Amino acid sequence: MMITDTQVKQTKAQDGEYLLLQQVIADGEHRGTTIWNMINWVNKNPKAEEIAHKQWANLCQALEIDTDDVSDTEEIHGQIIDGYVVVQKSKNPAYDDKNVVRKWRKAGTVPENIDKFLE
Repeated sequence: MMITDTQVKQTKAQDGEYLLLQQVIADGEHRGTTIWNMINWVNKNPKAEEIAHKQWANLCQALEIDTDDVSDTEEIHGQIIDGYVVVQKSKNPAYDDKNVVRKWRKAGTVPENIDKFLE
């Protein structure tokens, strides 16, 4: 998949900030499908921030960059990585389920133990 866009946005409650990451599947059966991930950089919930830091670290590891080396998220646009996509069930019946990337890895690599990779 290719990272095609990133936007830093305010949360709906205006009390936090998240990175909206747009990715497009680059090959295979679902080529051209767009997937969005939200990484909650600033959130009043410490668990949400903890998850976000892990997501950002995983993404940067897949891109082979240090988490502190990105000064502008546009720097990662156009990068190709592999991602493990899952269907996230909506908690609200007014919204559809959606595809999200659960984990990223360097393009073309295969984890030795898929279960450990997905932890």
